[in-house]
Amino acid sequence: MQENDIENIQAKRSQSRYLQILPGFIHNINSPLMNISGRAELIELKYPEIGSASEILRQLDRVNNNIDSLRYVIELERSDSQNEINLASFFLNFHKFLLFHVKYKHHLQCEYDISDGLSIKTSPRYLVDIFYEICLHCIENAKQGSQILIKGYQEDDSTIVEIQRVGNPFSETEISLINDNANTSFDVPEVVGLMLVKYYLNKLKGSLTLKQTEDMQQYTVVF
Repeated sequence: MQENDIENIQAKRSQSRYLQILPGFIHNINSPLMNISGRAELIELKYPEIGSASEILRQLDRVNNNIDSLRYVIELERSDSQNEINLASFFLNFHKFLLFHVKYKHHLQCEYDISDGLSIKTSPRYLVDIFYEICLHCIENAKQGSQILIKGYQEDDSTIVEIQRVGNPFSETEISLINDNANTSFDVPEVVGLMLVKYYLNKLKGSLTLKQTEDMQQYTVVF
């Protein structure tokens, strides 16, 4: 497959990404806006009780945080230059972005264990694509009510991120296509997202490995 074809696949999935999170974004914005509207009506009726203004400001902060998290990811996606990125900061903001996914916000718990000061110099755009595709696959296959664990640490000269979940096991096709470094096929629809991750990591001289036990599934990213 030509690189232009792969870029077209990525562009379509990026567009789909925002269509997927749009309902969650609207929900997250609508809730504080409705609260603001209610508080504004209260102030209008009982103007002397101006204390309600603090609640209005709190709800406005919620709206601004939602907008900022979306802006953060969009700005990273637009950047092709190599930047030093602190992974703890990245995942803090990325977590807020993932909260637009209804299942992630309401039916899963996520714990982050990222070593202090852990950073990598890489393309911000690739970083967003890599971890969105992995996290989307993880969310869609995680057991409802379960926990996702994201660990990041340094080992020798490599930066490693492990994402663990409990839920649907990896298929034999997923494991064989992803763990076989020589395989670059995009012909299996259900594996396209993870193949994009593998493609970008190959460009960055990194790797993606899938492994599982009876109790857990793990995605391991090495930079």
